[in-house]
Amino acid sequence: MFSRTRISSLAWAALAGSGMLYGYNWVVMKSALKHESSAVFAASRVFPGAVLLRERRVARAETTEADVQPVSVAEQGAAEGAEIA
Repeated sequence: MFSRTRISSLAWAALAGSGMLYGYNWVVMKSALKHESSAVFAASRVFPGAVLLRERRVARAETTEADVQPVSVAEQGAAEGAEIA
């Protein structure tokens, strides 16, 4: 599909691009720290992700509880017996 030289050049381009992205992130972080404290900056990075993960967890728990039906041991044994026969 791709030649070995083509993959190698794509890998180097990806490495250079990610290095430039992380390098620019450092500039943005330093300019943001001029305007707010480090604790507020760290909280502003972590808080939105924590809220999104919490909402996802709550939504997943609600759907799982609604989908699960309690089954007695006798019903489970009868169902397994029906599958075997």
